[in-house]
Amino acid sequence: RPQRAWQNYRMHAPLRRADRVIALSDQEAGILAQMGIAPERIRRIPLWVDAAYIRGIPATPAPGEPTDPEVPGTGPLVLFIGQLKIRKGYDLLAAAMPAVLAACPDARFVFAGQNPAQAAALEAICLANGSRGALHLLGPVSEAAKVRLLRRAACLVYPTRYESFGLPPLEAMVAGCPVVATDIPVVREMIQAGENGLLAPPEDPAGLAAALVRLLQDPALRARLIAAGRQTAATRYDESRLVTALEAVYRELNAY
Repeated sequence: RPQRAWQNYRMHAPLRRADRVIALSDQEAGILAQMGIAPERIRRIPLWVDAAYIRGIPATPAPGEPTDPEVPGTGPLVLFIGQLKIRKGYDLLAAAMPAVLAACPDARFVFAGQNPAQAAALEAICLANGSRGALHLLGPVSEAAKVRLLRRAACLVYPTRYESFGLPPLEAMVAGCPVVATDIPVVREMIQAGENGLLAPPEDPAGLAAALVRLLQDPALRARLIAAGRQTAATRYDESRLVTALEAVYRELNAY
């Protein structure tokens, strides 16, 4: 559409005049190169999370703070964090829920995050496939409550269809929560299947369910993924190293 084309032009045309462009992933760097950005002007520096903050979140809310949302039941907690948008793949997890429940009947599926605009669509999927009783919609939660959910969860599910980076898996790694995600290029840069997380084929609820069941039924695998995830966050996404890399870009430009 003409309006969409004009919006895209206004958004991306300034990139051609930039002296340096920061790409959050190899995938994004490749897209920038395809857009005509000279490779020598692109620097690949991923995002990071405040690991010290995450580790410092207390086990329970401090006096005077709001209580965390309750999730009924005692079974394994399967956590989705993100906006309820088709791009985020909430529908893929909803479609996978019956197969997971067939193997793990007491599993609980918790959806938390900003912009719950399509909550009704999510509920409709679960009502139609018989998994509504295992669905818990929390909506927006505080940062501290989010960290405590990650600590309690059996896993974080990240069934996204597209990302330029994606912070929830990294937050989960720091919090000690294993990750099951869709196998798309930018996620593959962070998660190596079977090493520091599990990957499922895109657009494949059955494959996503199989990965979830595998994790829920294998405590040794879960422990191994948690340890490797923490190592990934502490090395490849170390805050001090990445801040230094970003500062180097500014120093480089200041030398012009």
